[in-house]
Order: sequence, then C-alpha cells, then structure tokens
Amino acid sequence: MTRPLLTLERIESAMPDRTVAVESMARPLGLSRAKVALFRRVHGLHTLRLDEELPLLDLVVSAARDIVAGLAEPDRVRYVIHARAIHQVAPAATDVARQVRDQLGLGHAQAFSMTQQNCATGLGALEVAAALLRGGDPRDRALV
Repeated sequence: MTRPLLTLERIESAMPDRTVAVESMARPLGLSRAKVALFRRVHGLHTLRLDEELPLLDLVVSAARDIVAGLAEPDRVRYVIHARAIHQVAPAATDVARQVRDQLGLGHAQAFSMTQQNCATGLGALEVAAALLRGGDPRDRALV
C-alpha cells in the first residue's frame, strides 16, 4: 500500500533585514575562533540575519499571514506546527505555536512546536504533518 504524497501548496519566508558578520557575533554567542572558522569554511555561513528589536512571534506570523490569507478555506487548517532548530526560543511558559495560531485566527486548529532535530526539524515537521493528515478529509491542511 502506498501512502498519499504530502503536497506543499505554498512556501513563504521572513527574515530580518539587517545582516551582521559571523565574527561580530562570536563573543555574544560564545563562539570560539575555531567555531567561526567552521561556520565560514565548512558551512559557508559568512553573515547572520539579526534584528534584536523584532520579536520572534512577529517574524513567524508575518510569513504565515500571507499563507492563511491565500487559503480558500482557512477553517480546514487542522494543525499549526512551529518547527525550530534552536531549542530555547522563548521563556518556558510561552507557547509560541499557540500564539501564532491565535494571531492568525486559527483558534480551531491544534498547535504545537517541534525541535530536537537541528536543521532537519522542518523536514521532521512535514513528516508529522503528513502523518496527522493521513486518512482525514483531503481538504484538511497543516501550517508548518
């Protein structure tokens, strides 16, 4: 038996406008010279996007808002999944996924966050979304 394919209907992104060199963030992030060299030479990462005044919630909602606005049936969104590579993005009592869901007017959807898979967390979230939607109404959606 084959599983139905997961289809990505739309992809949006949001990033801070300001860029800074990796070296300038070494001290605040506790990066050794070897780590900075690793980022530059191995990962090809020379700059970071940074806006210390822009709350995470605003950044995530700005990308998601356009997706929800483009949906013919936003009430078919069953899951809002916040996938993140960094483990701690907000105080422990803050539920970022629920706040995103509520700001987008998707209070009917289940909301949760995923982490622990580093840069592969987004792919893991897509797998989870596919599993949750499998067997349901084909009009149902997940916002990842």
